[in-house]
This record gives sequence, structure tokens and C-alpha cells, in this order.
Amino acid sequence: MSESVRKWMLWGNLITLIIAVAGLIYLSIITYTRIIGDYQIICLIVLILAGLNLIIMFSIRYHDRKWLIRISKNSVYLLPVVSIVFYFLFDLIDSSAIWIGIFVVCLIIILILLDLIYIFILREAGDIKGILVLLIFIVISIVMQRFDFSLSAIEDLFLPGFVVLTAAGMYMFGLRCLFMVEKNGYLKSVAFLACTLTAFGSFLFLLRTQGETIDILELVYIVPAFLLTMIVLLSLPISGYIHWSLLHKRILKKIVYTSVFFLLIFSFRYLYPDFFKQIVLKQEKEIPEFNLNDYKIPDKNGLEPD
Repeated sequence: MSESVRKWMLWGNLITLIIAVAGLIYLSIITYTRIIGDYQIICLIVLILAGLNLIIMFSIRYHDRKWLIRISKNSVYLLPVVSIVFYFLFDLIDSSAIWIGIFVVCLIIILILLDLIYIFILREAGDIKGILVLLIFIVISIVMQRFDFSLSAIEDLFLPGFVVLTAAGMYMFGLRCLFMVEKNGYLKSVAFLACTLTAFGSFLFLLRTQGETIDILELVYIVPAFLLTMIVLLSLPISGYIHWSLLHKRILKKIVYTSVFFLLIFSFRYLYPDFFKQIVLKQEKEIPEFNLNDYKIPDKNGLEPD
């Protein structure tokens, strides 16, 4: 990607970030309505995407700096420790010390971003271990949620956390391919589109696990994802794949594994809806109702009840 395009993307995301922040401030001042709430959500999503794009561009710009590699690598080991400690100590934090909780949450967010930078930007582009670990943890979380091990953290933290990490990571990896893949326009385009669709599908899967009704959004994901898969299958033989470098082949393999994973999940959603509900959706236990209603004590001999 040329330097001029990089500058345009940098300034475009920076301006978008400023506009989104100004929009949120303005919408928080005026009288709240349902439409205003929808606008606030849109501004928040734009703010997150613009900020994430800037972080990705910064990481790509300094991807070979030792200090960034060292910090992001150490965060991979630090994040689980901080998250587990905070989870079990959350109820012990006094309301007057709420600033401690805010500080820890901000620290966790920073560690998550550093983890994603290390796994999806700083490591070799063809390395597949990081994304495989996330996908395996998603499967394990689903299984544990299905069989109910009496751990609320499974529903509250593990499954949503791993899905969010996968969605953000694949989006970051797609943008990395757009910047760093050279002399292979086919792979560059396919990688960015496939990673963006996969990130969107991951987010929809998260909403579905929380019981949200997102039928229209699912079609917005499944139709383009299926069409892109068919286009790649038909065009790959004539794209010069045989002459690709080993790194480019590994990049495509990494993208295919993740894309097929979520595509299969939503295929089960339509082909075997009952099975999908049993495996993915939360299993809520029904509390029996004994139908014990209050009744009026009868007045006998003029004596009123206390």
C-alpha cells in the first residue's frame, strides 16, 4: 500500500474518531429518546472502529520495535492473571473504592489490545497457533456452558470474551493483510473481505448466544460469506495459487479455518435449529411455581386480625 493511501486512512480515521466523540458528547447532553439512544450506539460503534483502526495502523508502523514486541508478549501472560484475580475479588470491592474497579477494567482492556496486537500483527502472518487456541477455547466454553459446571464465569466471561477476542483479532489481521501483503492483490482483497465478514459473524454469534433475535443481520452475514466462499473456490485455481509463496498459502489457510468455523456454526443454525439451540443458547432452569396466593383472614366474632 502506497504511503499516500496510508496517510489518507490515518487522517480519515482520526477525523472520524473526533466526529464520533463530539457526537456522543452532544447526544448525551440533549433530551434522551429512543432515536437518540440508537444514534448513541451508532456513534459508539464508529468510535470503537476508528480507534481500533488507529491502533492497528500504529502497531503496523512500529511492528519491528523491540519494546512493542516485549510489552505485548508479556501481556499475554499477564492478562489471565489479572482477569481471574479481578473476577474473584469483584464482589469484595467497596462501593467507595469504585475507582479501583475502573482502573482494573481499563488495565484489562489495554492488556487485551496488547494481546491482540501480539497475536495478529506482530507474530508471523502465517502463524496459526493463536487463532486455533481461541477457536478451541470457544468450543470448550460452549461445551462447559451446555453441561453446566455451576461456574457463572463460563457464561459471564469465558465464551463472550473468547468470541470478542476472535472477532477483533480477525478484523485486525484483515487490515494487516491489506497493509502488509505485497505482490498479491488477490490474497489482499480476499483476506480483508473474509476477515471483516468473519469478525461480523463472530459478533453475531455472540449476540445469538445471549438470546438476541438477529435474523436479518444473520442473513446480512451468511449470504455474502457464502458467496465469497464460492467465488474463492471457483477463482482460486486460476489465481496462480500454485506459484504463491509459502507465507501467502499459510495466510490463506489461517483465514479459511476461521471463516469456515463460523460459517459452519451458522449453517447448523439453519439446518439443525433445535440442535443449535441446545448446544449454543443458555440453558435456563425453570423455577417451579407453587401457586401460593395471599388470602383474607375471615372476621370471626368481630375480632379483627392484628
